Amino acid sequence: MLVWSPSEVMERLLPSLRAKPPAWAQTFGFDQLLWKAVGAAEIRIHLPKGTDPARALEWIRRVVNEGKSDPAIGSIRSVAAGTGEAVGSVVIKLPDGEARGGPLRLVPFLRRRIQRPFAEEGIRWAVQMLRRVKISDPERIARQYPYELSGGMQQRALIAIALSCNPRLLIADEPTTALDVTIQAQILELIREMKVGFGSSVLIITHDLGIIAEMCNRVCVMYAGHIAEDAAVRAVFKSPLHPYTQGLMKAIPSHAVRKDELEIITGSVPNLIYPPPGCRFHPRCPAVMPTCGWSPSEVADHLKEILAGIVSTAGSIVDINSIGWKPEGSSTLHVLFPEGTKGTTAAEWIRKAVNEGKDRPALRAVVSVEPGAGSKAVVKILEPRKPPEFEVEPKHYVTCLLFEEGLEAPLPRGGRSE
Repeated sequence: MLVWSPSEVMERLLPSLRAKPPAWAQTFGFDQLLWKAVGAAEIRIHLPKGTDPARALEWIRRVVNEGKSDPAIGSIRSVAAGTGEAVGSVVIKLPDGEARGGPLRLVPFLRRRIQRPFAEEGIRWAVQMLRRVKISDPERIARQYPYELSGGMQQRALIAIALSCNPRLLIADEPTTALDVTIQAQILELIREMKVGFGSSVLIITHDLGIIAEMCNRVCVMYAGHIAEDAAVRAVFKSPLHPYTQGLMKAIPSHAVRKDELEIITGSVPNLIYPPPGCRFHPRCPAVMPTCGWSPSEVADHLKEILAGIVSTAGSIVDINSIGWKPEGSSTLHVLFPEGTKGTTAAEWIRKAVNEGKDRPALRAVVSVEPGAGSKAVVKILEPRKPPEFEVEPKHYVTCLLFEEGLEAPLPRGGRSE
């Protein structure tokens, strides 16, 4: 019986979960599910804050049942709500692994006689691969521990490990990090030679735009886990279209243009456990629009700032610190004024703040302000939506609502017209 590890099961199950989120989960960040393995036969999927555990359990069970044709998903024994220390998560049980190791596990002598020749062949193959990545004295290096090797040799050894099975795709995650410039150049040249020698494609993950310019044919610029722009390298460097890509290019020192200071992207990277709704770059975007996906909390922050100025200027007896702000869902904000304030008066104050701040995209996202029950004003905001992917130029894709007007319908998620 083939026993699947938790990581192998989740590698098959996560794409199905992310591809089929229920309508009620759109605002809970289900595209960024977190999970952990507990032992070799249990997986815990942590549910985002505010999720109804019963509805989430029903959804995950349905996805598992639909994917039973996959051997890894089909090995799942049970899906249940977490209890005890696992409360707030969904627990997936796998086979307990009694069959792990098969009959060889029960006959040590037979196991040694069969496995030893494979181990010796593995050493010979390791020496050959180390020699191919230009490590001197590979017979000695193959039997050393990683801490005994320099940074450049460790990187070469990892490349040898990655190429030992002759993969069709080599993924190099920050291949030159913590290496000096000379070793960086050697590693990049080695990757280029291995690409030609093995006929593999190479996917490089890096923050170094210089490596991208030198090594790659196409580039996907990512922000907060989402692809912002996807195009040929020359097109991105010559004419970046997404505001985030433009910000990255402006931060590169140039020999042609002299500047006293390099431009920076203001703000900070968002919390990916609770990412911003809509476009994830909109809190830092210099070209942000009302339709980019403002949350009630963001609108509340802008209203607080403007309302504080209005109250202090008007000399009102209303204490700004006594006003409560209560987001509800993804597009409603309840503003709770002190007891005794009429709902119509509360709505007038908020309308005045919205009109004062019309130069702010967040407040232009306000659809209506209506009096609520008691001393409450109800603010309705444009429903956040994730920007689709647009093909602005041939094979130049941008995920930004700036390009929504005047273009053809966006491409379906996961599919492109080649």
